[in-house]
Amino acid sequence: MSYLIQPSPSSGGAGNNSLYIYTLSNPDDHEKTMIRDLGTWGWVVTRHNNDDIEYLDTLREIDRAVKQRRRRTQMIFGDMVGEGPRLPLEEVWEREARIQSQRDCEISGTEQPESDQRGKDEAS
Repeated sequence: MSYLIQPSPSSGGAGNNSLYIYTLSNPDDHEKTMIRDLGTWGWVVTRHNNDDIEYLDTLREIDRAVKQRRRRTQMIFGDMVGEGPRLPLEEVWEREARIQSQRDCEISGTEQPESDQRGKDEAS
């Protein structure tokens, strides 16, 4: 079985953008954990057969979007100019986990762990 993983429709433009749709075929245990977490956090996760029309159409849309993004990116004097590469699903999952952790801290009224605050300060 294959999975389509995409942001919720309420997430604005990301929900309709093929660059934010991910596919997984025969996920391992770690990938199943990511799928379960993203589904819990509001992402739309659907299961499909590999020959399902919706799944195949989505694969074509993703491929087209990735190629368009690649064409808009150039190397000029060793610097990448334009749009960066598409984030891997694992990085999206990690980013969503940080966002959910921050929301949970805000709701419960507790402070973020010191390691999370250090990462924020370094990014600023």
